[in-house]
Amino acid sequence: MPGGRPRMDLTQHRDYILEQKNAGKPHDSIRKDLETEHGIKISSSTFKRKLAEWSVRTNRKKLEDSEELRARVAHCFHELRLTDDQTYKKLEEEGFSIGKSRLARFRKEMGLFKRCPAADSELAEGAIAKALLQEIKNGGIEQMGRRKLYEYLRAKYNVVGR
Repeated sequence: MPGGRPRMDLTQHRDYILEQKNAGKPHDSIRKDLETEHGIKISSSTFKRKLAEWSVRTNRKKLEDSEELRARVAHCFHELRLTDDQTYKKLEEEGFSIGKSRLARFRKEMGLFKRCPAADSELAEGAIAKALLQEIKNGGIEQMGRRKLYEYLRAKYNVVGR
């Protein structure tokens, strides 16, 4: 008798699982249904492995690349000057379905980078120095820490790190 746990046999529930999967039900929901209705507790990785054994695709759907999504990402980047995390939350509120890492990859594919080209770095550093001198003259930034100062300058002058 081999040691360890007995193997999980889902073949008798295969039709049910595939029916739910084809209906567009998320994996977690199918797993919960299996536990409550059939008494089968299965981990996410085991569930995905079983689907792979049955030659069922488990990848995410391809990102819906729409002009509206591109416009919103560009607006959040240029106009609102939001970080990827803030942009993700805003897009989620607006009903777009895109993950954080997918958003970052999508933004880069659009050519929206958080850094300036090497040729422009001297010019950018000069602009930052000028903005800092102006803010020091106006007062109010002396008490700010590094993080607050960065957020303030980024919001006001669209200063991007690197």
